[in-house]
Amino acid sequence: MNDLSQLAEYYQHQPRLKDSGRLDQLKQIEEPSTVIHFLLGNLYSKEGDLSNMIHHLIKAWSGKLLKDASILEYFKSKNEYFVHDLVSIGNLLRGFIGAKESDVFYSEILKLQMNDQIVNRSTTVEYLRKKNNFKNYLEIGVFVGQNYLQVQPEFAVAVDPVPKIPKLEELPGHKKYYPIPSDDYFPELCKKDFPDGLDIVFIDGLHTYDQSLKDVINCLPFLNSDGWIIMHDCYPKYEAASWPSMEKSMQHPTFKGVWNGDVYKSILWLRSFRNDLEVCVLNKDHGLGIIRKKKPGMMLSFSEKEIKEMNYEFFEKKAHHYLNLKNVNSFTDLDELFS
Repeated sequence: MNDLSQLAEYYQHQPRLKDSGRLDQLKQIEEPSTVIHFLLGNLYSKEGDLSNMIHHLIKAWSGKLLKDASILEYFKSKNEYFVHDLVSIGNLLRGFIGAKESDVFYSEILKLQMNDQIVNRSTTVEYLRKKNNFKNYLEIGVFVGQNYLQVQPEFAVAVDPVPKIPKLEELPGHKKYYPIPSDDYFPELCKKDFPDGLDIVFIDGLHTYDQSLKDVINCLPFLNSDGWIIMHDCYPKYEAASWPSMEKSMQHPTFKGVWNGDVYKSILWLRSFRNDLEVCVLNKDHGLGIIRKKKPGMMLSFSEKEIKEMNYEFFEKKAHHYLNLKNVNSFTDLDELFS
């Protein structure tokens, strides 16, 4: 069912779709950018009929989505969070079309971001990998693989106790996956996988102070002297996002769909107790913590008790100072920051 008019005709008899006006949208699709617009507009619908139609649409247009230049122009017209939706399409491709097609799509998505110098978790990993000619990579907390499936190291390991990546068994040979808690990966499995040490680590596991800090501490003995740790969710922008419990966060009156947890406290602890680490947070992608083995220019002086008991109101007043927050908008900014 590759012809879109046939696809529209096929779903013409589904009442909910007929009444929604989506079939009229479907008939007007003439180019890949319009396909993307339609897909993103309906991507998270829970309607069974619509879900099936989207899967057919992806299958019919997957080749053109990868090759047509109009996808680039559509991509460039959006802000950085549009990447998340493109990655969602890649995930659907993987689940309903095939892992190889999805891998190509993810590669194209990453290329687009790198060319546009969009700073986020995936491009920061790739920027550091290419700049330092790094060979290996560890990711803790993978979820559906929106970062792990994009990055391109020679050897990569992912650790997550609840695998959500479609067709997990079809990962390319240079990428491994352990469906275990991160605590169980250290030290023996890490030592076996990375006998020459870790180049880059990306941490996006459980969004709590205790576990995120433990993940950093577990990685440090294996991190090479010129290696880097990147930690996601270090800068919650409002109170509900900062709660250590996702359930309580969602019930909070200020909840806006984002849960970062209290990972930010790990940054405060590292800046208060580790005089051998340089730590800052990039003001991008929910706050990207950057950690490397280097004498810091300035430290904090919080006690463990003060960090543990700190509330968001106190943190928010001097968040930029506490996090050593850095505003970056391009790889040129990263060059200056990491020189």
